Amino acid sequence: MDIELKRWLEVAKKTLLFAIEILVLYFAFKITIFFIPFLIAFVFAQIIEPLIKFCMSKFKMKRRISAILIFAIFLLILIGLITWTVTTLVNEASNFLNNFNYYFDKISETTQNIIKGCNFDKIHLSDEVRDVINNSSVQVIRNCFKLGKEYFA
Repeated sequence: MDIELKRWLEVAKKTLLFAIEILVLYFAFKITIFFIPFLIAFVFAQIIEPLIKFCMSKFKMKRRISAILIFAIFLLILIGLITWTVTTLVNEASNFLNNFNYYFDKISETTQNIIKGCNFDKIHLSDEVRDVINNSSVQVIRNCFKLGKEYFA
């Protein structure tokens, strides 16, 4: 065989293998999305199995009743955690929005103090340029907070 033909066959073979690998990865990700619920159920079953056996041996319960009891306890714990998380998030968001003007004032004041602390005499800026810098910094902060208010509204 010609050396040129061997090179082309090798390139074609590597390209085909690469395409097959991409297809396998694509279908593997699609299949994992299908199997995730089964995996979660398997892990959950492995976690509660010792608890079910404990209830069966300690309290002399039937398997069905102990499984329902353990499942109900886990469900109540999960609902409690979700409720606590949502309540905390709503409370913190409400506190943040109530104090939004305070945060704006603090950031504006800090920015003004930083600008006032700069020694503009060394760079010889006129009073008009200093006023423009002060006013534009306030406008930038206001615009940022307006965007934030629109985002949270």
